[in-house]
Amino acid sequence: MCASLRSRVFAADNLAMSNSNSIKDMVGQQVGEWTVMGRAPNDKCGNAMWQCRCSCGGEKVVKGKLLRDGSSTTCGKCQSNLKLKGRTFGEWVVLRRVKSQPGESGSTWLCRCCCGKERAINAKYLIGGLTSQCGCVTPVLNAALFTADLVGKTFGDWTVLAIAEPLISGKASEGKSRKHVRWRCRCACGTEKDVLAGNLTRGLSQSCGDCARVRAWKKRRGNQGRSGRAA
Repeated sequence: MCASLRSRVFAADNLAMSNSNSIKDMVGQQVGEWTVMGRAPNDKCGNAMWQCRCSCGGEKVVKGKLLRDGSSTTCGKCQSNLKLKGRTFGEWVVLRRVKSQPGESGSTWLCRCCCGKERAINAKYLIGGLTSQCGCVTPVLNAALFTADLVGKTFGDWTVLAIAEPLISGKASEGKSRKHVRWRCRCACGTEKDVLAGNLTRGLSQSCGDCARVRAWKKRRGNQGRSGRAA
């Protein structure tokens, strides 16, 4: 072997070793239904590949990038045989398997959210982490705010006086109505108003608005007066 060829081979070996050392070890990690068993030879583009075993027992070589970004979470062949009953995915609890919609691949499961709402969800969305609750974040937060006593507290120019009648949104006839907590508040200017608890605690409402406009108007008038005297 000539010297130039040996140098090229040596450089290639060093590069491969450097890439191998820089690859994050994923052995033993769980990604969805995959368990990473060990390293596999890199693909033709030099991407790290890993030997993985699915919860159904099937094995497959998977690209590391697909594992890291969650694009691959199962062998895909076993979704119809997955036993998800009783498992939790975020706020979902899997109740039982139900019939899938026409043309839908994989298995579908009836799930119950922490708020009590039930929904049929395809296994791939549960396993892939694409759904974790029904969208009930707002009512859950409101439930927490119902138990928080804000009387006497101040939020900007607001002082909380008492609990007010809740704001009802949605259609009760369709079972979609929601209660939003409101508090009776007094602004620094004396104006009283019912304000949503979330707007208070998140700083979205800090005054009645009218007095803020008056202060802004007075400030502009004062600036104009000073500029006129200076001239």
